[in-house]
Amino acid sequence: KNVDSAEINAYQFNHVYGETSSTQQLYDEMASDIVESVGQGRNGTIFTYGQTSTGKTYTMHGVLMAAGKDLFGMINDGNEFNEHGESSSTLLTSIR
Repeated sequence: KNVDSAEINAYQFNHVYGETSSTQQLYDEMASDIVESVGQGRNGTIFTYGQTSTGKTYTMHGVLMAAGKDLFGMINDGNEFNEHGESSSTLLTSIR
């Protein structure tokens, strides 16, 4: 079968962020739900992939800082036990 070259190069993305997008915007739209799930005792992964020198490390540093702030905020809010009966100390151990 002959395949049109446009079909070969078609990619799908959930979101595309431009150079004016902030790390906080990316965190709020893509990662905060995952971090909230981790705070409830579930596993979560935030993963970046892309070309060298496109800002992945810089962006993930900002995401990590926001995630840490939210996780420790959950602990400070007095959520001593999550829905699985795990204590805040378990959460602290898992994010070290």
